[in-house]
Amino acid sequence: MPFSTVIAGWLFYLTGVSAALYVVMHAKQILAAKRLLVLPLLLLLTGCLNLVWFSIYYQPDTVFTDVYSAYRTAGHGAILDAFILLAACRLSREN
Repeated sequence: MPFSTVIAGWLFYLTGVSAALYVVMHAKQILAAKRLLVLPLLLLLTGCLNLVWFSIYYQPDTVFTDVYSAYRTAGHGAILDAFILLAACRLSREN
């Protein structure tokens, strides 16, 4: 791997936030292409469900804190992946 996992994580979050900003700024054009929304919406739903699961079942005084952290991280990742996929579909259609 050319760089550490910490740097890769920060790059992923930076890419996800910039893609989310791009999607928000071009929401009208992105929502017009209905068939390109299926997979990103499924990813968004999966991420939201992971975060809901985490908020319902989180127990701070347990030995399984890594399990809860994995659900929270997977939720964040899926939500950011949905925005990255939406932005990538939009940019590929423009080019």
